[in-house]
Amino acid sequence: MSEHVVDRIVVNDGVSIAVRSFGPPDGVPVVMLHGFPENGATWRPLAAHLSDVRVVAPDLRGHGLSDAPRRVTAYRVDRLVDDVCGLIDVVGGPVDVVGHDWGGALVWSLLDRYPELVRTAAVIAAPHPSELRTSIQRDADQRRRSQYMLYAQLPILPEWYLGRSDARMMRQWFRATHTSDEIAAYDACWSRHGVRRGMVNFYRALLRCRDLNESDHRRERSDGPEVILLTGSADPLFGPAVLAASLRRVPGARHVVLDGVGHSPHRQAIEATAAHLRAHWNSDR
Repeated sequence: MSEHVVDRIVVNDGVSIAVRSFGPPDGVPVVMLHGFPENGATWRPLAAHLSDVRVVAPDLRGHGLSDAPRRVTAYRVDRLVDDVCGLIDVVGGPVDVVGHDWGGALVWSLLDRYPELVRTAAVIAAPHPSELRTSIQRDADQRRRSQYMLYAQLPILPEWYLGRSDARMMRQWFRATHTSDEIAAYDACWSRHGVRRGMVNFYRALLRCRDLNESDHRRERSDGPEVILLTGSADPLFGPAVLAASLRRVPGARHVVLDGVGHSPHRQAIEATAAHLRAHWNSDR
């Protein structure tokens, strides 16, 4: 599998975004958006099972090798979605889009704002950010699951905790799903100036900042992009209520639950995830 690391694009507010690509340069492009606290390299094993497509995987701002602005407002969802739009403009849309965790949240928001840029959408283990905010406020079960997001609202302490003992806690998170070389590469990124703060600022902005162009509409048309939500039955982070509310926003969206899989199907059930993605893309090609 060919790999090119790293191109860069500069988005509308001057932030430089690192972009990795996997697969043949002439393959059908698929934009894949990672979650916290990863970067675009997380898609490498899945890309190996999708060897005829060209996976285009940015490091979201505040992560990996991308710039990490200091201000919390730089991580509003609308700004993050604008970064994705800038990448799709370079790739040439509409494209198939896949997102995990925070990347999945951005896919939901991209569908709200710019569905014309999306051919198909696959969300992995993520609710719609608006539904998540509402659920944290109103649903005791989801509030319990999201305690880490509430903790992230504290100043300074969360990023200090993530960096304690050279990011030992984050390395432990990945021990079951990543190789030692992958963890070492992540560790180097987490050590970059401002990155731990940038990653935490995603959660601060989610609960503190209303997007400038945030809409609470649900897609009423049924002829938009095909949407699939892939989740694991053992995912501890998001309950059934917030996922169901997210699915209701997009009529016709399909939900596939992978039995015994946790929060990272793209790493824990690679073959099954690849098969579902292929079927999803082929149903609309």
